[in-house]
Amino acid sequence: MKIVNPPFSLEKFWKVVPEKKIEEIPAGATLVFKKIPSDFGIFEVCRQGEIPFGVEVSTLKEAIFVTNFGAKYFFTNSIHLADILQKYVDHYLLTTRVILIVDSLAEIEKVAQKGIDGIIEKKFYLSI
Repeated sequence: MKIVNPPFSLEKFWKVVPEKKIEEIPAGATLVFKKIPSDFGIFEVCRQGEIPFGVEVSTLKEAIFVTNFGAKYFFTNSIHLADILQKYVDHYLLTTRVILIVDSLAEIEKVAQKGIDGIIEKKFYLSI
């Protein structure tokens, strides 16, 4: 199980907001989309530029769409949705990882027992 926030991971995350340009992204950063944009063009830019990205999804349908652009992470705060997403990822042998947003690391055992790929603490996720 992967713990995405520090000190366990040194991965740099960069929140995507409309006013920022893709050229402003620090080298080596993983982009985080907190919602699905209406135009999937930015995902194609990420795929073409081999820029890793994660997306906060609220449905399996959204996850299926962004998988086709090579999303590195699915983020969700619903353990029910995380369970559905994990089954989808496992069934199709996808490289996308399901990351559950949790209140604290105290939830790690419960999440591990469900077989979810990883967790991120809410306070860290909100600071991205």
